[in-house]
Amino acid sequence: MSKRKSLSQNFIKEKALLLEEKISKNNFFNNKSIAFYSPINGELDPTFAMKNIAKQNSLSLPKITEVNRILKFIPFNFGDKLKNNPKIKHLLEPKEDEEIIPDIVLVPIVGVDKKNHRIGMGGGYYDSTISYYREHNFNTIFIGIAYKFQLLDNLIETSDHDQRLDKIITV
Repeated sequence: MSKRKSLSQNFIKEKALLLEEKISKNNFFNNKSIAFYSPINGELDPTFAMKNIAKQNSLSLPKITEVNRILKFIPFNFGDKLKNNPKIKHLLEPKEDEEIIPDIVLVPIVGVDKKNHRIGMGGGYYDSTISYYREHNFNTIFIGIAYKFQLLDNLIETSDHDQRLDKIITV
């Protein structure tokens, strides 16, 4: 994570534009409900990609809840006002509480192995959410987005609560 925090703004923007290109050329993302995230600490920024495909898709952002650590996905349009999460510095969230179940969730990554096991920031929110969605058969696809340097050669040691991602996109 320290490497991610030290990335230059030019590098972050360059990779965000590459992600936009990959996503906009992929028909898989057409006419879907897509949840993305507000990047912090040098996370790969999906904002350009989401702005580009917003016309043919409905978008949402996660909102942290303390109930079972399951994320709520709130509809979002560019221009909507966001608020700071009171517990996580610089994390912006929707103000509203109207929850949706997205078709696709883009997931931030600290590291990911070849079997799609991820390391996150340690809060367990995405693992809890993925587990909950799978238990309730929501058919949501969880796609990790990462810089290529976040791909790990060694397999990540996992616990019972750790959840695999369905796909990974790297730039």
